[in-house]
Amino acid sequence: MRSKFKVFPFVVVLLLSLVFAPTSEAVLSSTVGPVDPVNGFPAWYMDNGVPGVRGPLALAQCLDTNGNCIVLGVNPGAIVFPGNFPDEWFYYIAETGPFGTANVFYRTALEAAFAGPLGAVVAGDQSVFTRRRVRADSIAGGTYTATDFYGIISIPGVPAATIRGLKFTVDFGIGIAGNFVLATTGPVGPFVTSTGGFLTDPLTGNIYLSNPGLLVTVTGGPVSNNFTLTGPDGTFTSTSFTLAGKLTSMSVTPTVMKFPPVTPQRAGIDSAPQAVTIQALADLQIPALVTSGPNLTEFRIDAATNTCPVAPAILAATTACTFNVIFNGGAAGPADRAASIVIAPTTASAAPATVVLTGQIDAIAPTMVSHFPNVQQAPNNVVMEAVFSEPMLASSITSTTFTVAADGVAVPGTVTFNEASKTLTFDPTTDPTVGALVTVTTTTFITDIAGNGVVPITNWTFTAQLPDTIKPQILSMSPANQATGVRTDAPFTVRFDEPMRADTITNSTFIVTTNGVAVPGTVTFNATNNTATFTPASPLAFGTAYTITISAGVADIAANTLAASNIVTFLTNFRPAAAVLQAPANGATGVARPAVLRWDPATDQDAGDTITYHLFLCNNPAFVGTGANCRVNETITPTLAKANGVYYASVASGSMLFSLFGLGWAFGFKGRKKILLILAVLVMSGLFIASCSSKSDDSPPPPTQLTFQADGLSGGVAYYWRIEANDSNGGFSATETQVFTTAP
Repeated sequence: MRSKFKVFPFVVVLLLSLVFAPTSEAVLSSTVGPVDPVNGFPAWYMDNGVPGVRGPLALAQCLDTNGNCIVLGVNPGAIVFPGNFPDEWFYYIAETGPFGTANVFYRTALEAAFAGPLGAVVAGDQSVFTRRRVRADSIAGGTYTATDFYGIISIPGVPAATIRGLKFTVDFGIGIAGNFVLATTGPVGPFVTSTGGFLTDPLTGNIYLSNPGLLVTVTGGPVSNNFTLTGPDGTFTSTSFTLAGKLTSMSVTPTVMKFPPVTPQRAGIDSAPQAVTIQALADLQIPALVTSGPNLTEFRIDAATNTCPVAPAILAATTACTFNVIFNGGAAGPADRAASIVIAPTTASAAPATVVLTGQIDAIAPTMVSHFPNVQQAPNNVVMEAVFSEPMLASSITSTTFTVAADGVAVPGTVTFNEASKTLTFDPTTDPTVGALVTVTTTTFITDIAGNGVVPITNWTFTAQLPDTIKPQILSMSPANQATGVRTDAPFTVRFDEPMRADTITNSTFIVTTNGVAVPGTVTFNATNNTATFTPASPLAFGTAYTITISAGVADIAANTLAASNIVTFLTNFRPAAAVLQAPANGATGVARPAVLRWDPATDQDAGDTITYHLFLCNNPAFVGTGANCRVNETITPTLAKANGVYYASVASGSMLFSLFGLGWAFGFKGRKKILLILAVLVMSGLFIASCSSKSDDSPPPPTQLTFQADGLSGGVAYYWRIEANDSNGGFSATETQVFTTAP
């Protein structure tokens, strides 16, 4: 919801008049969970309980895609930060509406979003805030009073005769990145819960406040368990709400452990230990910890470092315990090993947590896949190269483990290793004599990162010839200079006319910039086709100019550099502007079936892009379900909207016939009587047109609008819908989500 960063007319800003139930402490605990290193948000938030009813309740990140969490702005598939991550999601949300003749809507939430100017998913912009929002149509205007779970809200100055004229929102912590405690200072809390109890997922054992697709009654509000809006238009009350949140009674960090953290390890040796911390958010009884999974014997819990009590002993609330995990994989079997540790407290309402363990064993010796020179004769000033089958341990590559001799006499030189291209380079400080037989040798002391030595020992020879002094040239670059509509996720390539020194093709010589700022990415070189590739670390920005510079420092294998730098500029693909929903109107009721959906089409600045539309239409705001009542990401083929041609033609022709007949009849009279009759006919014609035109509640749509007929909808059901536009070139945009209710 980008609207949270906008200022609306008639929005009542913050504390005009807020009255809360008396409390002796903050409604949410100021202690928040540790920041998740993967997505940058706190692992959990906790309230201070409901006196005399329950103790503190902690809610974890609700990012599950099983329908029990509400996540916005993601594509189907796994949620991955930042590529497919919601721009808005909720630790806690309770809402109701639109209901009543005033289309009243109410929401209270502990919400996660991004504080940047566009709300885009950007690392470092993470923010969490509490929200209370009230919206309604205003007929009479004036002062309204809302009573929710947490207090009484007075909303003065609401304009009369306006659709959604009442717009009240109060947020704490919005737009402030990184200050995750600020949200706990707002008036939201404690968390309300369903009177029907919690929902347990039978597949995972995870526990949720409720299914957000269902309306439930709630309990735990310090002021009320209902929502009421009272004003000049009457009193409107809702006793049921959609509710979402994921419970946790403990915080486990980390939940994923990789052994080793960066690179594979050799078989048969212990890894460095990695620690797991369990923080109790309530009193916990934890059974003995054990590993499970296909390679459970290769991961062990170090008993000497385990401080976690075993049930029936209790890990008291607000305390923590730790244990270490060590990995030792055998040589036999696949490279990737896996196991897990399930931490399942026996305490009621305590959801289990799983620590996923992965290990990687490298028992395969590296090989040399190519070398240069690979001919019998080569220039004596050539730079020698060897390309290996996998990443190598750079410290194992020295002038001792890689040797060069001319007619049996050692050739001095500098040995370097390019990790990206896995290429070893030897640059002689003294060129071999012309006619000498040069012998190059690799030894098994050159190892991969895991410590496996290269096999077999390899020698190759060539006869030194006169030096090479011809400069290399660029054959082609992609994208081409002045290209437009370039995909934001495309790599960039440069092809040379001869073998090049991989160690000279790096981020310092293959540079991508925008507005003078370097774009982070990885540079590799393929010696087989003499092609360098730059792969951006993340997708580029849409509709933005970029520059590629290949500097003159790039050299061939004889150390000849380019004659000059080569520069290419290009423009990335523009994201299509979002479509705009037109009908049914947001909050409309009594919508006829089949429902005809209508919207202004998305627009795209890129010539040649073909926009396709994807429909999200469901009987719940989480868009979870199947069949006609829940269409998720369905590719549709809309048609151009048509004016009600017959209807409007009949209005015009009917009034015209009426006028002609009346005028003809009136002209049969004489004098003043004729003038009076002519005026009467014209007035009656105008009234006829006005009455006919006002009969329809929909003016004829512009011919540029698009429509789609949604068949198979049920009667008397509220449907949530939005339209996403995809330009087939990596860009997409989405409308806001609106709701309408079908006729019974």
